Amino acid sequence: MGEDVWLVSLSDKTSSGSRFECLADFASMSVCGKCQKPCNRQAKDNTSCAICKLLFHNSCVGISIKNSYIKNWTCGECIALRNKKSIARSCSVDASPNMGRGERVRKTSTPTPVSSACFVNNLSASASDVDEVSMSAIKELFSQTNARLTAGLQKLETDLGESINLCHSKIDEFMELLKAQKCLIEQQGKVIEEQHSQIVKLNKRVSELEVRTENQEQYSRANSLEIYGVPETKNEDPVRIVVEICRKLGVQINETAIDACHRLGKQTNRTSAGIIVKFVRRLDKESILTKKRVFRNLSTSQIGMKVDYPIFINQSLSPNRRILFAKAKELNRELKWKFLWVDKAGRIKMRKHEKASVQVISTPSDLDNLKKFIVNKESLKRQSDLSISGRGEDSTLVRDDSTPVNSVTPH
Repeated sequence: MGEDVWLVSLSDKTSSGSRFECLADFASMSVCGKCQKPCNRQAKDNTSCAICKLLFHNSCVGISIKNSYIKNWTCGECIALRNKKSIARSCSVDASPNMGRGERVRKTSTPTPVSSACFVNNLSASASDVDEVSMSAIKELFSQTNARLTAGLQKLETDLGESINLCHSKIDEFMELLKAQKCLIEQQGKVIEEQHSQIVKLNKRVSELEVRTENQEQYSRANSLEIYGVPETKNEDPVRIVVEICRKLGVQINETAIDACHRLGKQTNRTSAGIIVKFVRRLDKESILTKKRVFRNLSTSQIGMKVDYPIFINQSLSPNRRILFAKAKELNRELKWKFLWVDKAGRIKMRKHEKASVQVISTPSDLDNLKKFIVNKESLKRQSDLSISGRGEDSTLVRDDSTPVNSVTPH
């Protein structure tokens, strides 16, 4: 490298303001400020910087052919230098008094050779200035970004805190509401329990009253009998028919012993309507029932009628007890028990065999309890039989001491 600046490379153009004077020498050499190859000022494939006046090949600075006539084009280095806050101390720039305010021109005098040591020092100073400016700009940008992020985070934290506080307040309100509702539910639960206990007591009381009423109604029929199988005739006298039946059974009564006597409503399962008779004395009714058990083949032909139909004499039951007796008959048939009857007081009784205890049926629940009791007893018996068959003769039998709860009264 010689003492002149003509051989100094321009590839590293990180510069300060001193490059305006030093690089002005290269403007007169008509070389590309980028690749340092010769550049013809009259050609159309180059562009001149409006500030430093250096020539650049269009291909070197990325200018297309369409944009080759751009006016006031500025190179990248000059744009960076223009944005600096101050001009490097080593630059030599003169302000002309004849130019407008803010305008400056470079010295256009003939280039003066400069020593290579001076030029290298200027370039080093320019690079140092650029580094300081770049670091300060980066620090300022970082501080601004940090401040924005800090402010955004603080705002986000504030908004999030307010939202969380609002949620907590709402949760507290809901908790208070839930507590109030829980107290109300507990109170309502107590009221419901009290009402339920009252309903149970009332139902029990109603059941007792129904049984009492039923017993009273049945007691009012204690002197009454119902006779079935006697066909109806025109202008018949039911009292005379009853007197004739009693005479045939061996019970001597007259019309004065009968309080009331008439036909019942015709039932679908019978050919003729029955006759209900109420005696003045209960002894007369009981005597007739006793004689009927002995004289079982009583028929209509025996009382002077042309037809021969069997005559049935039964206790007079109330409507509810008649329905209960029909259900008891079904259960007796299902359980295959041997005896079912109505005693002199109108009570329905059942017994499995002659030696078994008598079960009195007063309500439909008595039938249900009796059925459950028998089913459970048979189930336990089957289990014990299976246990005996599985373990041999030394197996211990399962004893059944269970009794029906709230059902029937054994006799």
